[in-house]
Amino acid sequence: MGDSDETRLRQLVAEALEVRSAPGKPPVLSLWGASGTELPEALETLYKRWGPIVPAAHVTRAQLHGDSMLEVLLRLTEQLSRSARWRSAPRFPRFALGVLASQGKLESSLPDARRDEMINRTLGGKLGGGRALVNWLNQTGTALAEAFGVPSTAAAWVGTATGSAAGYLHRALLLRGKPLHWYRNEITRTNVGTGVDGLIELAHKAALHPDNKDAVAPILCQAVLADLAAWQQTRPSVFKRSRRCLIVFDRTPPEQTPYRVQGNGVQQVIREFAELRTTDSGPRTSPALLVEGGPLRPVIPGQAASLWRPKLIANSRYQGWDPARGDGWKLRYPLVWRPAVNIRATSRQQEGSFTTQVALSRKLPANSSADLRPLVTTIRRLTGDHPGATAVLMDAIAAHAHEHGGQLPDPRGLCELTTADRRFDEWVIELATARWPAAICPGVIRFALLRTLTDECTDQVYAPLRNNDTAASAADANGTGAGVGSDLAQFLSRDAWVEYDPDDPAAPPVIHPLLRRAVAHQVGARAFRHVVWETWHTQVAVAMQKSDPVTSLYHKLAAGKVADVVDALEAWLCESTLGAKDWLGRLEAITQAPLARVTTSQPVVEHHHELVSSAGAVDEPVLARLVLAMQLHNDPLGDPHHNMCAVIAHGLAALGDKYGPAGTFHDHATIYQDCHTRWRNFGE
Repeated sequence: MGDSDETRLRQLVAEALEVRSAPGKPPVLSLWGASGTELPEALETLYKRWGPIVPAAHVTRAQLHGDSMLEVLLRLTEQLSRSARWRSAPRFPRFALGVLASQGKLESSLPDARRDEMINRTLGGKLGGGRALVNWLNQTGTALAEAFGVPSTAAAWVGTATGSAAGYLHRALLLRGKPLHWYRNEITRTNVGTGVDGLIELAHKAALHPDNKDAVAPILCQAVLADLAAWQQTRPSVFKRSRRCLIVFDRTPPEQTPYRVQGNGVQQVIREFAELRTTDSGPRTSPALLVEGGPLRPVIPGQAASLWRPKLIANSRYQGWDPARGDGWKLRYPLVWRPAVNIRATSRQQEGSFTTQVALSRKLPANSSADLRPLVTTIRRLTGDHPGATAVLMDAIAAHAHEHGGQLPDPRGLCELTTADRRFDEWVIELATARWPAAICPGVIRFALLRTLTDECTDQVYAPLRNNDTAASAADANGTGAGVGSDLAQFLSRDAWVEYDPDDPAAPPVIHPLLRRAVAHQVGARAFRHVVWETWHTQVAVAMQKSDPVTSLYHKLAAGKVADVVDALEAWLCESTLGAKDWLGRLEAITQAPLARVTTSQPVVEHHHELVSSAGAVDEPVLARLVLAMQLHNDPLGDPHHNMCAVIAHGLAALGDKYGPAGTFHDHATIYQDCHTRWRNFGE
């Protein structure tokens, strides 16, 4: 899955960079991937791939010393100005003029309020004085480099700036050329003058907000795009293709940086660039392709989170982007990076299984010759092909094999393997919640135990925060309370650990299966973060009993109330209004409920017998055995060797013979019988 995502992303970017194949203004390619899915590495690879071919920039939040749009623009212009193969590097004279007017270093004898004097002195006179302009440019570049910790950018703006001849050249470029006239057209909106008045007006606007270095940043963003458009208009020879430059933004926060620190500088620059490309003042054909990525959905002011429906990269097509979308996402093409692969218990081996098996076998000692299929299948079903978790699990399995003379661990105990001095399930929960405030962790745990994240289900999490006014007020005094609900809503609407169905806009989101199983393993064994397994599942089951009986029975089964589930299923069997296919669909949905306890101390068959015995007396014992066998089989850690397939097939056939229609039940039983045969015969 990962290889196809990376390949398709390269193809998508290559297509969008070509002006002929992608005329007009391509969208911002907005990648969304959960923490640990190697999205930052993919963005860096993309930059390295195209950096030698087109002017490219790669701005990460780890590079930034602050949260300023100006710093982001300084880093962009410095990186884009580096020479690229086949084409000269772009220069940024318009941006340089704007920086000089708003941030230019002044002489010690000249107060900041007299910045217009400096502008008139260096730009408003005759052709002479080019050296003064170049010196001012270099001094300003050095001062900004020291202030923001960026490389010196003066040469990036207008090229080498030394010597008297170079000074005259730059003066002619900045004074007589289009860059200065651009400020006349964009700021003063007149056809009179040279643009100096526009720069003075820009300086006055910056002076009104002396503590805000981003007061004129939107105009500087516009200047950068105008400079890139001028660069693009220098047509290459007939033997070279016209391409855009590439700007890659990595919105992933640095290590130990919480998500509350938003990184507004990067987000605002992306927003300005995206919006400017749709205005009349922007270039008709965008000179830059923007690619952004991060673990959080970007914030679009005034746009509902429910409209965020990213597409799978493997299924994306540049022609599939609709610039006329009316939901606020028309500036972006949202793409989900390495989504969870939901592998059913009865699925045949897929392409990723062979890759995972080869990677695992290379890590194991030479004396480990056991069948890897149960481990490989369990790893893939447990992690959903999450690359970081898969790598960590394989390392933990290899370490266990080396310590135990080549013996492989029981697949049912994968969550208990140790990685980085803690159990794997603890590592997963920390990976998903480490950047969020610790106060929201109990809420995230409850979210992960829900069948789906519908409004009615999630209300069971939010209700205590809203209803307990006294506790909320006391918590607000400590900086939490209402903030907990807000942070939980942010997690639910923005974090990539919450997944959406790209093919069904009406389907509610769900928690990533890896986090669901890790949380279930923790809470099922003991109370975790004040969440008690049976108490929480029972609460949700009662709340959903009338509005969504399938979800209610799902949570009842998770809580161990097997008799209630069997009675409801038997009642549906006897109803003439519910067809066999619909009944089987409900059965499959209900038995997706996670097990409270996964044991490695006894065989799966004995575990099944124990569950049946603990269920007590029921009116339909065949149905009780079937439900519990399916629950074991559907849990990624419950039945790695597929011992329950034959039990399920037998139970379905028996129900078909008793309740009918036998054909529908027998057809469904065949799926499990075939699965049993494949695993017993070491086939697929």
